[in-house]
Amino acid sequence: MNPTVISFCEQHGACVPELWWAIRTGCKTMAQLWDRTDMPPEWRIWAATRDGVCDDVDLRLFACWCATRVPQKNPARREQITTAILFSLGLATTAQLRAARDAGTPCANEGCVSHAAHLCTFRLATVAACFAAYYAANAHDPGHKRKARRKEQAKQLVHLVGNPFNSKQQPTRRR
Repeated sequence: MNPTVISFCEQHGACVPELWWAIRTGCKTMAQLWDRTDMPPEWRIWAATRDGVCDDVDLRLFACWCATRVPQKNPARREQITTAILFSLGLATTAQLRAARDAGTPCANEGCVSHAAHLCTFRLATVAACFAAYYAANAHDPGHKRKARRKEQAKQLVHLVGNPFNSKQQPTRRR
């Protein structure tokens, strides 16, 4: 799968600023765009979490990785992340994933930290990855550290999935 930049953006409803950035790069395909080192982290995460771009295992592992970047003081949150990882690796059932999700509904006083862990247990990996990354980036100090966290997330995403638009490039996890 290597769609053109314009067709991918149209199909997935890219926001106008992201669409204009992508067009101005001069890249014709999403594989070319993905390989750019100046691709904004938010855009990279958005593209990877569109339906059919990355597989569920990679996306859930990415969600779990994001959730582990912020301190999880509540044991229920750590259990949610652990269960989600085991589910990704085929070592936990859907029922176990659901039970972990139901056992630890996020509390308002835990804020973004609890949401990042809770989202790892969602059945749809695209939702888990997109929103766990968002909440983990915004945990505790949403100011100047958010950009650094997003860059770190994008780097880890590339490490996990390689270039999902280039069928010749295998993700690091599968090498």
